[in-house]
Amino acid sequence: FPCSIATILEGLAAGYLQVYCRNRDGSMSWKMAMLLAFSGEMMHMGLVLLFSRPFQDAVDLVKVITLPMVIGNTLGAGLFVHVIMMIQGFRERKESIQAQKIFEIANDTVSHLRDGLNTDTARATAAIIAQRLPVVAVSVTDSKMVLAHVGAGADHHLPGLPIVTSATRKVIATGIPIFLKKRAHIGCKNTTCPFHSAIIVPLRKNREIVGTLKLYGSDSVLLNQIHFEIAKGLTDLFSLQLELGDIQVKDRLLAHAEIRHLQAQINPHFLFNSLNTIASFCRTAPDKARELILDLSLYMRKNLDSSRGLIQLSDELEQISSYLAIEKARFGDLIK
Repeated sequence: FPCSIATILEGLAAGYLQVYCRNRDGSMSWKMAMLLAFSGEMMHMGLVLLFSRPFQDAVDLVKVITLPMVIGNTLGAGLFVHVIMMIQGFRERKESIQAQKIFEIANDTVSHLRDGLNTDTARATAAIIAQRLPVVAVSVTDSKMVLAHVGAGADHHLPGLPIVTSATRKVIATGIPIFLKKRAHIGCKNTTCPFHSAIIVPLRKNREIVGTLKLYGSDSVLLNQIHFEIAKGLTDLFSLQLELGDIQVKDRLLAHAEIRHLQAQINPHFLFNSLNTIASFCRTAPDKARELILDLSLYMRKNLDSSRGLIQLSDELEQISSYLAIEKARFGDLIK
């Protein structure tokens, strides 16, 4: 009876103390656990003396069990709590390291995937992942072929080849990530293939599956559930980067279209005014009219060719000179 009462009271006290520490943004330390265990065992001995009869037998029992129980349970409780805190701290550090790896990979790949999913961006992305994660190989595919493969197995997992494994085609068709833990499930027909496990997750853009990311493991480098969660998190970030890349392209196209629209509105007015000016010079100054026609021709040719991207400064200055020559002919000394 004293043993059962002491155990219940110690359990209630430990639970209350843990809740108290948690509410104060802390947790039970090994010192606190040892103090609680020591107090509990002394209470235990007191209950034995209080309830056990005959009293002399209780005293004799306490003399025998007090020292080993107090020392053993006090040290045991402190060690137990210390081990728990060590495991918890190790888990937090491990999760922190994994999160840091994800952010580093996302930060390093953002400049590549903004240009879309192609052979160059896939190769750069696969190389970054292979460098950051403990895997034997990384592969990136689109919906039809292998875009890049970095790591072991590069002798037969060649970029540019069509997708041959049924597991990859299944992920593209269903959009469900899979974790293959047996070599036979990977589906590689090469007998010397070093892969014993694989993680295949889909890459999406605007809710459409555009490819896959594949991580490979071997008998010496094992894949686990953490790799699986990291791969799924990375593909979510990659999909967002691909969508942002499309938005940037659309913004550039829209801005270019607006400029072209404004040019289409401005050019007719400029052309009509310039032709009227040239017509007035045809009788009074034919040579001047001829020069203005050449300036107008040069200006219009350059303006129509403005969609070719970057323009040299010399070409831009030449176009401005032609424009100013025409306007100066119209307005005379009003333009300087």
